[in-house]
Order: sequence, then structure tokens, then C-alpha cells
Amino acid sequence: MQSKTVFTIGQKFYENIEIDKYRPHIYAGASGDFNPIHIDPQAGQCAGLGGNILQGMCTYAMLASFAMRALGRSGRIVKMKARFKTPVKPGDTLSFCGEIAALEGNSLTMKVEVLNSSSVPVMQNAELEFVLDGVSET
Repeated sequence: MQSKTVFTIGQKFYENIEIDKYRPHIYAGASGDFNPIHIDPQAGQCAGLGGNILQGMCTYAMLASFAMRALGRSGRIVKMKARFKTPVKPGDTLSFCGEIAALEGNSLTMKVEVLNSSSVPVMQNAELEFVLDGVSET
């Protein structure tokens, strides 16, 4: 018999992810987003970004990946939202802090704060809703 995963409102999860200089190139290959501001530091500099920046959808995908790891892949994401605030640059370390905000039956809502290396918010109002399998609430 499989044991149930137990979550509680207010429970927090943390993870730091380093953005190496290759991440924008790897994501460009996977997504087809070869916009020069993402893969060419000079293009990013000319655009006033201080160098190249990570694709927003890559950051968004990292948010989903963080949440799934935090919950131990106990279910599936059914809704996700976030507002981009600050570009992510290669060399940044993103700090993810997720907190369970609501839990009712097999539905769970997690709010997530994402900060860059300078403790500046990268996303605002990040929230994910899950349908969980094999979970009990306390």
C-alpha cells in the first residue's frame, strides 16, 4: 500500500538555481527563441539590458519545475500565473520560496516568490494550482 503525502497550509519549500551562461543557448535550441537579446551579450547591451537575458518562458518553466520538485510530483499543475518584474541574467542565482496557500481535498495552491542574486523580485504574484494524487491534509 502506498503511503500518502501530507501537506499543510503555510508549509514552505526552498530551492536555489544558478543560471549559467549556457542556459539561454540551451533554451533557444529547445524553444526556437533565438532573439539576439537572449544569446548575444552585445545585443543585450545595445538594447539597454546590460548584457543578454534569459528567455522569460525559460524562467516560467523553471517556476513549474521548482513547484513539481517541491511537491514530490504528487499531482499535476492545472493553473499557473506570474507577472515578470526583472530580467534574469546569466550568472544570477534564482531563489525560489514556495508556500502552500490553500489546500482543500485534492486541490492545492502554492504561492511562490522568486528573487535574483541581488534579492530583487524576478516574478510577482506567482501562483500555481495543483490537483493532487494520494494526498491528505492536516
